[in-house]
Formats: sequence, structure tokens, C-alpha cells
Amino acid sequence: MVKDESWVSIEIDGKIAFEGTLTQGTQKTWSAQKQLVFFAGNAGGILIPINKGQNMQLGKPGEVKEVVFTPTNTQISQSQ
Repeated sequence: MVKDESWVSIEIDGKIAFEGTLTQGTQKTWSAQKQLVFFAGNAGGILIPINKGQNMQLGKPGEVKEVVFTPTNTQISQSQ
């Protein structure tokens, strides 16, 4: 869910599925077989649902972050 406007890029199993700006209130769902890479230009504006409806804020407002989701692991890295 988007709580504050953010530019994002979504890569699913090696292919770009979406690139653009998501506005406040937007809710999208993406799924992947092997890997989903979520890159946000305003990590503080993005909430990602995890574990039974709890939301994880991707980062701080204005922070650029990349999150890699796989079936067994999630890796979060800060981009420079």
C-alpha cells in the first residue's frame, strides 16, 4: 500500500513488470515464481504486507531502497 507518493520499479522473475509513480492510497499486488525485486524511490511511502496482515514500512521518507523477495528469503538493501 502507498501511504506517500513514490516512484517504483517492479521486476518479476527477471522481467520489468511495472515502472512508474504510485500515488497515495494505491494498492497493487504482484507475485513471482522465483524472485520479485521491488525498488522504491521513497521507501518511507511504501507499506508491504507481511505475515497475516501486518505491514512493513520499506524505509525512511525519501530513502531509496531495494527489496528482493524469494520463496524462502527477503533481502533489503539501501541504494546509494
